[in-house]
Amino acid sequence: ATGRLSSDSPNLQNIPIRKDYGTLIRKAFIPSTGYSFVSFDYSQMELRIAAFLSQDDAMLKSFKEGKDFHAYTASLIFDVPYDKVTREQRSKVKALNFGIVYGMGARAFAQTANISKEEATKYIEDYFIHYYKLKDYLDKLKESARSKGYCETIFGRKRFLPFIGVQSREGADQERIAINMPFQGLAADLIKISMVKIFNYLKEKELLSSVKLTIQIHDELLFEIKSDIIKEVIPIIQG
Repeated sequence: ATGRLSSDSPNLQNIPIRKDYGTLIRKAFIPSTGYSFVSFDYSQMELRIAAFLSQDDAMLKSFKEGKDFHAYTASLIFDVPYDKVTREQRSKVKALNFGIVYGMGARAFAQTANISKEEATKYIEDYFIHYYKLKDYLDKLKESARSKGYCETIFGRKRFLPFIGVQSREGADQERIAINMPFQGLAADLIKISMVKIFNYLKEKELLSSVKLTIQIHDELLFEIKSDIIKEVIPIIQG
């Protein structure tokens, strides 16, 4: 529905990582002889897209300065110096950063961060004091979806929302979709554009037999690359 590629039978985009059995399962995946697995992951892609689309000054400043966005946001919300942010503060704000672009409300954030609903509401209010242009943009996304009956990415991918504006669980769910889909859908489109560009470049350079795209995992591309050309190929794909 958002344009993301999906995988099933088995779902190779969601291999367990936690607990001992997750590590054991992952040991089953090995590259071909003479090759190595190399992962390329867009850093905080949806948050960067949110900064770009909303043109929020504070968000753009963080990314342009190359700061850890979760620590940067925590320093604003908790009113502490950037280098004094604690692990716990960063963790709470990380849940909030990603939750905001998923349309998460105070109740869901409270459960995720293991805090009271009142605390969660206060964090969200403080968040939007600093990222007020993002708040305006999210409100406009909801207004547009209610008016049109669908949301869309800037490339024109649409998702129809027949229940938006209705006072029901479906209506509330579709309000969250109206906020998230323009970000998640654009992220999906951008990574597929990247895949096409990388493929065309590898074909032009006659590297398709040496560099193989194994799987796309949302914001990540996992390649099998001939071990003796890794250092040569990595900057090409990154570029």
